[in-house]
Amino acid sequence: MPHSITTLAFAAAFVLAAGTPIAAQSASTPQVIAIYFPSGKAELTEQALAVIDETAKLAREQPSTQIVVVGRTDSSGSDETNDRIAMERATNTRDALIERDIDPANVTVISRPAREARGTPDNFITERRADVIISPTATSL
Repeated sequence: MPHSITTLAFAAAFVLAAGTPIAAQSASTPQVIAIYFPSGKAELTEQALAVIDETAKLAREQPSTQIVVVGRTDSSGSDETNDRIAMERATNTRDALIERDIDPANVTVISRPAREARGTPDNFITERRADVIISPTATSL
């Protein structure tokens, strides 16, 4: 049974948190890398930039891939503010990938509305992210 995007995102996050480099998977398997943000912020931290460096390196090794960046947020605060922050997270992540020589034509940016967040205050930190999906074909969410 294929893994869900959420399962892959959390697996990627835990691997990255442990300091293990991002490794290439099967060419037909989408890879999901989670980029985390502080509460209410869309600015990339030094830790996030380090993950983006590795993500860009992986994407450059697979030049025919498509990348979808999905901005997400937790459900604290207003929907309007959270929706704006989710899009800014995705856009800032895309911009950082492009600065690292990723072809802008291969990157799509979307955001998920705050009302789709499934977290509780105990795990809001896992919702404050942008997922970078690297796929041999376009992926829709």
